[in-house]
Amino acid sequence: MRVENRSAMDKGHRASAEYKKRRARVESASRGSICSRHGSAVTCRHRPDSVKQPPKSILKSKTSTGGTVVTRSQSTSAETGKENSAGKEKSNCIHVEDIEDEDDEGGEEDCDTDLENEVAKSQISKADNSVEYLYDAACQRFALIPLSAFTRQLEDADIQLNNQGLSSKDMMAISIALLRNTLCTTLSLAGNDIGEDGCRYICEMLQDNVSIVRLNVADNNLKTAGAKLLSYMLKMNAGLQALDASGNGFIEHDAKYFASALQDVTFRLKELDLSHNNFSEEGGVLLGAALETNDTIEKLNLSWNSLRRKGAIAIGKGLRSNLGVKQLDLSWNGFATEGAKEIAEALQKNSTLVDLDLSSNRIDAEGAAYLAKGLQANYTLDILKLSKNPLTSFGAQLILQTLKKSETCQLKTLELFDLHLEKDAIELGHEVCELRPEFDLVYGVSLGSKPNMYGGFKRRTVKEKEVERPKEPLQILLDFVQEKGINLMELFSQFDEDNSWSVSRDEFKQGMKNAKIPLTNAQMEELLDSLDKDGDGEVDFGELMFGSKEFEDKQREREEELRRAALAESLCDTAVLVAERADSDGELGN
Repeated sequence: MRVENRSAMDKGHRASAEYKKRRARVESASRGSICSRHGSAVTCRHRPDSVKQPPKSILKSKTSTGGTVVTRSQSTSAETGKENSAGKEKSNCIHVEDIEDEDDEGGEEDCDTDLENEVAKSQISKADNSVEYLYDAACQRFALIPLSAFTRQLEDADIQLNNQGLSSKDMMAISIALLRNTLCTTLSLAGNDIGEDGCRYICEMLQDNVSIVRLNVADNNLKTAGAKLLSYMLKMNAGLQALDASGNGFIEHDAKYFASALQDVTFRLKELDLSHNNFSEEGGVLLGAALETNDTIEKLNLSWNSLRRKGAIAIGKGLRSNLGVKQLDLSWNGFATEGAKEIAEALQKNSTLVDLDLSSNRIDAEGAAYLAKGLQANYTLDILKLSKNPLTSFGAQLILQTLKKSETCQLKTLELFDLHLEKDAIELGHEVCELRPEFDLVYGVSLGSKPNMYGGFKRRTVKEKEVERPKEPLQILLDFVQEKGINLMELFSQFDEDNSWSVSRDEFKQGMKNAKIPLTNAQMEELLDSLDKDGDGEVDFGELMFGSKEFEDKQREREEELRRAALAESLCDTAVLVAERADSDGELGN
C-alpha cells in the first residue's frame, strides 16, 4: 500500500475543515446563486469538501452590490466571520495579478468580480433561470450579436467553438450562460486567441460548473497569464478530467504553475496535453518532479517542448515512482542518447506505463541498446514508438533480440517509421512475430504528411514508393500552417484587411505570395477553384474551413484504401513464405 506524504494529508484535512466552516456561513447568507437551478428555485452548488477554498493570500475579493441574483456569494473574512452590515457579500473572482507565486511577497489589493458583477448588472431575476435567457441577456448587456454556433449547441453534450474568432466579451457571455448549463460535458475553444481575459472568464465559470469534464483551449495565446489561471482553476474544479492546453506559448517558468497543480492534493485531472509549447529543460525539470508525487494523471502529452537532457533526466526520475501515467508522449524533445538512457532506467522501475512515444528524439543505436535493456525488466509496456530516430538497422535488431529472448517484456507494438531495416533485422522481425502472435512490427516509409499505419509485420516494398503522389495544393497549405505553428484563422486574417471574413481571388493569391507559401500560380488557381464552391469570385473563411475538412476526410479514405492494400499484400507475402517453407521441407509435391 502506498504511504502518502503526511504533511500533504494534514494540509488537505485542514483545508477541508476550513471549507466546511466557510460553507456553513455561506449557506445561511447566500441562497440566491445562479450556479445551478432546481425547478424555479435557484440554489448554490458547492464544491465537494475535499476541494479546498482559496487561501486569502492567493485569491483576494471585494464586496460588490449586485442585482437580485449573484454568483458564488461568500461571507467576509474567515478571520472575523462578520457579514457586511449593508447586506453586501464578497464573491470570488480570478485576476492574474491576484494569483501570487509561492515566493512572491507584498500587500493585498481588492479586485472586482467581472463575471458576477456583469450578471448582476444584467438584472436577471430568479424566475429567469434558463440558459438561453442568460446568454441573450448577456449579449444585450455587452451589445453582442448572439453566436449562432453556440446557440445551436446549448443542449448538446459536446459544444464545439473552435476557430470562431471569439472576443473577450464573447467569452464572458458564453461563460455566464455555461454557469447554469448542466448538459455540456465537453467544451472545445481551440484556435480562438482568447488570451488572458477569455481564459479568466472560462476559469471563473469552471469554479462552479462541475458538469464539464473535457476542456480544449489549445492555440489560444494564453502564455504566462493563462498558465496561472489554468493552474488555479485545476486546484479548485472538482469535475474536469481532461485538459488540452497545447500550443499556447508557455515558456520555462510557466511550468511551475502546472507542476504546482499536479502536486496539489485536490488535483483530479486524468488527461493533460501541454504539447507544442516551449518549456525547455528547466520546465522539464519542474514537470518531472511533479510526476513523482502525482498519481491521478493517466494520459500526458509533453511533445514538442525541447525538454532535452535535463528534462529527460527529471521525467525519468519521476516515472520511476509514478503510479498513474499509462500513456506518455515525449516525442520531438531532443532527448538523444543520454535521455534515452534515463527513460530506459525508468522502464525498469515503472509498473503502470502502457504506451510510450519517443519518436523524433535523436536516439541512435547506443540509445536503442539502453532501451532494449530497460525493456528486459518491464512487464507493462504494450506500445513503444521510436519512429524518425537514427537507430539504424542494428539498433532495431538490439530491441528485437530482447523481445525474442525476454519472457518478462510484454511489448505488442514497435513502431519504426522512416527506418530502413537490413535483411538480418527483417529476418529477426519474422522470428519475433512467430514467437509472439500478438506482436506488430511497423516500419517503412511515410506517405504524405502522415505515417502509413499498418497492422502486423509491414515489409517495405517497391510498390509503396509507387503509390506516393505529389502533394495537392491544399495539402501544401495545411503543411505550411502546421510548420509555422499557426491556424487557418490566423492565416486568413492576414489576407482579410477589412475584417469582412471574405477575400477576392486576387487578395487570396497576393496573401499567399506575401506569406511565402510554396505554391505555383497554377497550383493557386487550382486551390481557389476547389475552395470557391459558389463561384462568386471570392473565398470566405467558411469555405476555407469546409474545404480543409473535406480534404482531410478524403485523405482518411485514401489512407484506409492504402491500409487495405497493404493488408492484402501482407497476406500474399505470408502465403508465399509458407509455400516456400513447405517446399524446402519437402511437403509440396512436384
